[in-house]
Amino acid sequence: MNIEINSQIVLSVCIATFKRSELLKKLLKSIEQQELHDNIRLEIIVVDNDKNGSARNIVQGFSDSQNINYFYFIQPEKNISLTRNLGVKNASGEYILFIDDDEYADNKWIMNLLNTLISFNADGVFGKVTSYFLPEVPYWIKSCFIYNRPSFETGSPATFTRSGNCLVKSSLLHSVDGPFDPLYGITGGSDTMLFGSLIKNGAKFVNCNEAETFEFVPRQRATLQWLTKRAFRTGNGFARRLIQLKKKNKFLFKIRFILIGISYSILSLSLILILFPSKSKRIHWFLKLIANSGKFAAVFGYFPSEYS
Repeated sequence: MNIEINSQIVLSVCIATFKRSELLKKLLKSIEQQELHDNIRLEIIVVDNDKNGSARNIVQGFSDSQNINYFYFIQPEKNISLTRNLGVKNASGEYILFIDDDEYADNKWIMNLLNTLISFNADGVFGKVTSYFLPEVPYWIKSCFIYNRPSFETGSPATFTRSGNCLVKSSLLHSVDGPFDPLYGITGGSDTMLFGSLIKNGAKFVNCNEAETFEFVPRQRATLQWLTKRAFRTGNGFARRLIQLKKKNKFLFKIRFILIGISYSILSLSLILILFPSKSKRIHWFLKLIANSGKFAAVFGYFPSEYS
């Protein structure tokens, strides 16, 4: 559904980056090639988390135009939350978009997100992220749940919320301190924590299956060792968020979490043995087991560092 836009709308695209110059260039080119309504103006806000400013020359290689303006900032402290917060702080648009520096966008990405937000009267919209790989990466890595993300019907309530591909009303973000929590700035998970708390407080977030971005998976992330680390962190962040958002009976909630986790661990171990001949299925349940161990760790207050 295409909505009618009768007055100028400013959209702020916030990009946190760290030493991914070529991928950042590919991303900025994809934003420059967006098919936009005549009344839409973009401000591209790149916040470099490299204190040496390694992304500066990339951003300066793009020129302002009638509908696009580029802004570049450095946030020197290694903290993804502070980096995202600096982008939000400098965003003047009515809506704020987030996209990661290892992604590029379909040429209708922005319009599909905006159309969906207005059509469904939502506070935010989350799009589809598709991973792409080097040719030699085996199928069992490509098919694992960490990279093979599910698709959701456009307009359905968004429960898988992250900052890799989304559009949010800026008034909502500016109403929250931060808005990304710096305590999650090294461990990761500040985005899912923020959006989860906003949902808990009544924000309406929906999915848009047509708003697609493409995430590059480098060689070092296409290994079982890295997938194991990511599965642990994903499970850890999931549990940490649920525990933090729980306001009452937190101790009993943790006990229940442990008991359910033990059951899932037994199930995962059983399926690893049963499905052992199939490498992709065996790895799937192994990573589920690791994710579950990450949840246990969160219950006992251990949080791994993703960005240290």
